[in-house]
Amino acid sequence: MNMARKNGQIVLALLATAAAAWAQTAQLTTLYTFTGGSDGGAPETSLSIGKGGVLYGSTYGGGSFDHGVVFQVAPPATPGNPWTEEAIYNIKGSGVEDYHASGPLAIGGHGVLYGAEILTGDDGKVGSGELYSLTPPAGAGEAWTYKEVYDFGEAGYGPATILMGAGGVFYGSTGVDEADGLGTIFSIKPPAAAGDSWAESALYQFPVGSDGTVSPQIVVGSGGVIFGTLAGSSTSGGVVFSLTPPNSPGSAWTEKPIYTFSFDSGDAADPGPLTLGGDGTLYGVTAMGGPGAGCTGGCATVFSLTPPSSPGESWTETVLYSFSGPEAGVYPNSVLVGPGGVLYGTGTTFGGPAPYGMVYSLTPQASPGAPWTFATLYTFSDDSNGAYPNALTVGADGVLYGTTAGGTVATSGTVFALRP
Repeated sequence: MNMARKNGQIVLALLATAAAAWAQTAQLTTLYTFTGGSDGGAPETSLSIGKGGVLYGSTYGGGSFDHGVVFQVAPPATPGNPWTEEAIYNIKGSGVEDYHASGPLAIGGHGVLYGAEILTGDDGKVGSGELYSLTPPAGAGEAWTYKEVYDFGEAGYGPATILMGAGGVFYGSTGVDEADGLGTIFSIKPPAAAGDSWAESALYQFPVGSDGTVSPQIVVGSGGVIFGTLAGSSTSGGVVFSLTPPNSPGSAWTEKPIYTFSFDSGDAADPGPLTLGGDGTLYGVTAMGGPGAGCTGGCATVFSLTPPSSPGESWTETVLYSFSGPEAGVYPNSVLVGPGGVLYGTGTTFGGPAPYGMVYSLTPQASPGAPWTFATLYTFSDDSNGAYPNALTVGADGVLYGTTAGGTVATSGTVFALRP
């Protein structure tokens, strides 16, 4: 073997070894640490990524009225310099009727941000809320322009979360018990002509007696079908449902349970938020249940729901991973689909291996029937990197971005980047 070829093989081997080491070592960088003052504090939701990699989100506290802010965290012009945080809107509050940010922000055309706020009275109950927009400034140093898009005062409930669908229509969920139901799925349509009002419609209200309260987060799939979960009740394990648009104007939307969880050891229970894969597969997490020793009613899971191959057939539920091994006791609170179909999520244990939260991954099976591969990418330790992570967002470069709600050292939370 000639020396050049031998050296080339050595280089390739070293590169392969380095790549393997990189793949096993997730690197977390704290981009910003909140002070709880004018910059905001205690973010509770995932981030949205705008043009130029700018991150947008909201906090529960801090700001001019101590009711939170909408913020942006912008990357530096020169790599290696600090990221820059700016509070671009202060959420209002009077002390008697208090607004707080609710759910992730949506980004529309021309970089306009859309967000939801819930309004709680002095009794702590959600009675209303609003959908608002924030338009970027025309010039450097100018302020963002706030505008109320829709006031939920007439509707009698508040928006727990909103997302933007086709044609600029917003869909959302109340995610709370209501006087005559267990949650409402609604839409808000933009005006047909300039100057007209936005139109809100209650698409479906889950009646008392349903399989638990509707979870805040929903997803919109092909054909405008909405998917969500009911968290479960004392007698059943919860439901994944679909809400299908009507075939003709004025007709009702059709709600249908597509999978019902049970409490037995081979299934899961108490489903949380869903995420949608490119092939129409739904992924989600449950707070309990799942196969494994000692998991009856105890261990949490990550699951998938595969759509039927033919109309009228059933969806197929598969438990992809049960937190029954070294990670027993982990409570996963989110999951998303990343590059290559890898699932990423966050979770917390109470007195277990990750009491301050963790980021995990699930890599698709190498062959049909093989298990998915679980890995703990990062464990928070309640230090300067924060504690109690919220749901993640994945960038175009595969980097995961997220927030932590706060801890002992970084008391008001952080914004972080994690390279898997």
